[in-house]
Amino acid sequence: MPDEEIAVYAKNNNAFLVTKDIEFGSIIMYPEYSHYGLIVLRLPYYFTGVQITGIFGEFIKTININDLVGKRTIVELGKHRSRIL
Repeated sequence: MPDEEIAVYAKNNNAFLVTKDIEFGSIIMYPEYSHYGLIVLRLPYYFTGVQITGIFGEFIKTININDLVGKRTIVELGKHRSRIL
């Protein structure tokens, strides 16, 4: 499915888009209000699915997911940052 269709589907269904694809975070390609909430995983390319799932699971335990609505959140090893979309 093309990226644009994925973004529209997530937005229309009030779903967070969780991805390793940094293009979803582009304000040029996806201007304000393009996402319900976006979580970009900026992890090493060689990480396995198990490692990615583990990092994401630990991240989810540390936050209130409702605080991420309307925000672009970047998750890296040991830290994360959010900005209003």
